[in-house]
Amino acid sequence: MAKAKFFLASILLGSLLATVCKSFPDGDFIKLLPETRPQPGQSSDPSHWAKIAKQDLQTATDVLRQTKENRAKNAILFLGDGMGVPSITVGRILKGQLAGNSGEEEILEFERFPHTGLSKTYNTDMQTPDSAGTATAFLCGVKAKSGTMGVNEQVISRNCTSQLKERNVMSFLNEAQQLGKSVGIVTTTRITHATPGAAYSHTASRDWEDDTERNSDVPNVNERSMCPDIAEQLVEYAINYTVIFGGGRLKFLPKNEITIDPITGRNVSGSRSDSVNLINKWKQRQEGYGRRPVYLETRKELQDTPTDPNAAYFGLFAMSHLRYDLDNQKDGKEPTLEEMTRKAIEILSQNPNGFALLVEGADPGGDDEKGD
Repeated sequence: MAKAKFFLASILLGSLLATVCKSFPDGDFIKLLPETRPQPGQSSDPSHWAKIAKQDLQTATDVLRQTKENRAKNAILFLGDGMGVPSITVGRILKGQLAGNSGEEEILEFERFPHTGLSKTYNTDMQTPDSAGTATAFLCGVKAKSGTMGVNEQVISRNCTSQLKERNVMSFLNEAQQLGKSVGIVTTTRITHATPGAAYSHTASRDWEDDTERNSDVPNVNERSMCPDIAEQLVEYAINYTVIFGGGRLKFLPKNEITIDPITGRNVSGSRSDSVNLINKWKQRQEGYGRRPVYLETRKELQDTPTDPNAAYFGLFAMSHLRYDLDNQKDGKEPTLEEMTRKAIEILSQNPNGFALLVEGADPGGDDEKGD
């Protein structure tokens, strides 16, 4: 493990940087060109974003050549959802104060990276973006409308009939799979939430996490097959993911089925209207592909489960989102982001071709608002 080389991405939310200067070992500076944004009301060619990405990728390639580094075998994309400059500043000061200092002088670990930058984020229809559209940008390389995931901007928010297959876009996790790498997702949100959902699903609405929510927006029964809910898409399109760890168990269970909330000890009904237990369906599909399905619900199960190169791992550790660390420290019933990430890397590292992993620490911005 210690010898493994990882590419740690300091997240670029969107199609990389605009007018950001980077310094290089020889002291020169390269300036990335500003993005040419389509005017409001105009639908851009989806290839527009690919062209920008290729230009920025060429710049990044030039950086790599100058640093004379080897090509990375593994990729880990860390995301602090809502972690803008104010949240980073608060974290830096807190870290310093916990060490007995004033705090402003502290340095966070990712600030030690040799190459970092700031991002410019927006949706094609919103100046202030949401997590779904930005997740589509940094996972799939295409800007899209607010509230949509895994599709280009021709898909209209909450419009099922606009969700055509030719408008789907592929995430880097799926591309990594095509290269023979193992892939995984770790999140403290529901696994069907905006950021993780954009890795594997294609939807006109981030809110369609289960069929009950989808049905409320799509009353026409004949149209619903065009826009399957996100949980259903996980079982369909993320079936070859080796690791999926997060929350949101109720999105995979029908209303007529009871599960026990590990925090309260109460019986809770699922939220699906189609009477389908998607957890069981996931297990059956894994067995159909010749893999051993490993389904986890508790922190202890995560800690005790052995790694198996012939297994697929699905962990739903909460009814909805996992709790904040401060709340979880009281009883330690849920796994921490660190524990889930360590186990995911341990599992994924078994593939000699390497792996790609998305790790999301959810909603620091929301935590700031709540004063947590």
